[in-house]
Amino acid sequence: MPGEFKSIVGKLSSGRYYVPSLDEHLPIVRLIKYPPFLDEARKFHRQKGNEVLRESDVLDELYDAVTAGQLALM
Repeated sequence: MPGEFKSIVGKLSSGRYYVPSLDEHLPIVRLIKYPPFLDEARKFHRQKGNEVLRESDVLDELYDAVTAGQLALM
């Protein structure tokens, strides 16, 4: 891996990321060598992250509704 990217790559939690057009996870080194795959991987990862955050918001809403109901019964 090029040394110029080590400080950035070191912050990542995974060594491979999903590239939808290839339907496979590629190692960081290959993503660095082919930026269009890196772009696909980062966009896909962000989309998944946004989906998780939206789902978390709904779960928060549900939790608040459930616990508010339980507090009213006490």
